[in-house]
Amino acid sequence: MRRSLLLGALAFAFGFATLSTFDGAEARPPKSKKAPPKGNSKVEFDEDAPEEMAVPEIDAGVVEASDSKEVRIQISSTAPAVVYYGKKKLGKTPLDFMWPKDSGPLDLAVKASGYFTVYTRAYTFKDEKFTVRMTPLSQAHTLFGYRAKLDAGVGPAEEEPPR
Repeated sequence: MRRSLLLGALAFAFGFATLSTFDGAEARPPKSKKAPPKGNSKVEFDEDAPEEMAVPEIDAGVVEASDSKEVRIQISSTAPAVVYYGKKKLGKTPLDFMWPKDSGPLDLAVKASGYFTVYTRAYTFKDEKFTVRMTPLSQAHTLFGYRAKLDAGVGPAEEEPPR
C-alpha cells in the first residue's frame, strides 16, 4: 500500500514539474558547438544563423566517377556448367565478360547435366562477381520447397483404343 502511494506521489510530482516548466515556447537544447564528425568530411557552421536554423555544410571530398562504359561480370559455379542469357549461350564457367553499363538486369540460366538449373540475375550498374551453387538431382530433398513424389500404388495408365 505504501509503495503504491509513493509511486503515485512521484508520478504526480514528475508530471506537475514537467507541466510547470512548459510555458508554450519551443523546448530548445542547450547551445553548444557540435564536434565535427570523424573522417575526411569537413563541417562548417554559419555563426550568424540562429541555433535552430544552423545547417552544416558538408564537403565530402572528391568522388571519382568511373569513366568505363562497361561493367565486368564474373560467374563461377561449384560444377562445370554453361551460362545462358535467354537462348544465347554466353560460355562455360568460370565465365568473365564485359557488358554495357546501365543496360538493365541480365536474367541468366546456369545449366549442367545431372544438376538443377539455377536462374539468377546480374545487375549492370556495377561490377558483379558471384558463385552459383549447383545442386545434384539426387540431392533434391535438401532444397527449400522440395516435395517427395507420391506413389499411389496404381500401375501405368492404359490408353483407350480410338473409336
